[in-house]
Amino acid sequence: MAGRLARPTVLLACVFLLQSFHHGAVFSQTVDEVANNINTNLITPYLSASGGKVDLVFVVDQSAFSAEKTNRGFLYMINFVKEVLSGFTVDSEHTRVAVITFSREATVEINDLDSRQETKCTVFSRLDDLRAEVPKHPGLTATTGALRAAREVLTESRSDAKKAVILITDSYSTIGPPPEVASRELRSLRWTGWDSNQGPQLEVFAVGVSGADENELESVVSSSPNNVFNIDSFSSLRRVSKLIHQVPDNSSWEVTHPSFCTPCDSSASCACDTGLGQYHCICNAGYHGDGTTCQACSADTYKDSTGPGICTACPENSASPTGATSVEHCTCAEGYEGPSGGPCTEVLCPALPAVLHATSFHIYSP
Repeated sequence: MAGRLARPTVLLACVFLLQSFHHGAVFSQTVDEVANNINTNLITPYLSASGGKVDLVFVVDQSAFSAEKTNRGFLYMINFVKEVLSGFTVDSEHTRVAVITFSREATVEINDLDSRQETKCTVFSRLDDLRAEVPKHPGLTATTGALRAAREVLTESRSDAKKAVILITDSYSTIGPPPEVASRELRSLRWTGWDSNQGPQLEVFAVGVSGADENELESVVSSSPNNVFNIDSFSSLRRVSKLIHQVPDNSSWEVTHPSFCTPCDSSASCACDTGLGQYHCICNAGYHGDGTTCQACSADTYKDSTGPGICTACPENSASPTGATSVEHCTCAEGYEGPSGGPCTEVLCPALPAVLHATSFHIYSP
């Protein structure tokens, strides 16, 4: 949902500060060093958050601060956001995302705090639409207002999720009080139930591109100098984005409208891979295949979920009909007994009473 400041709902705030020129700009790191620092100080700690619960809020400078920014720079900034998200599973149970843009005022472009309906596919699709927009309002940069918008959306975020605000800018603040005032307000937020042994629940990061004021960036992240990432140009930002790309360890499938996929098999559904952020046709429970063609699981096998997996063999000594959708459909074969889904044990004759000077034995018959 897009909205103005009156619409404050974001889980994790990611603020990117990109500035074209300013006397405080200092760039001493190589592209490889910046990418390594982003992975070490931002991406890796959040990927390892307890239960995978992460709230990310990206605050992206959309002011027309330079010709390069207007031409391709803003597109590279949005691509950077997508690459930060590349390793995260974006769904209601794991990573939730908010995106705020700002020039002379702040706009909440994406906010999954209250609806909890975004997937990685929908977030990426909306980011693709956003990067096509042209930066506006030269020289007008409401960084403070954008950080305050991030604070407003974070007030409604999950109490047990680790949170990050990432500011991206190629310009320094020109409207309102200094950004450090808004950052202090932001970092004063507290949530009940957070285990302090897991470290700080909320951190603010700043990415400065092409001349951002390092002093201003450091004031935004306060006492965390490792949370500032300086990049000397938009072309370098593009290279950093490629270096931080990751493949998620886990994915889930969110079934969606069929129009997002090429025609699927009648026994398949269109779904979003919440790890990769891509739509695919996937076979329904009880069926296997590539999604465009699905076949029923053969007898004595089952598949209990909608997804790209294969059919699983029934437990030993049990059988199922074709198209079985649960291990519970595997019932013990003749001559065996046990619950549906196994284990199945051989049916034996009741023990005979002991007979003096005699031996008992079983005779097996097919």
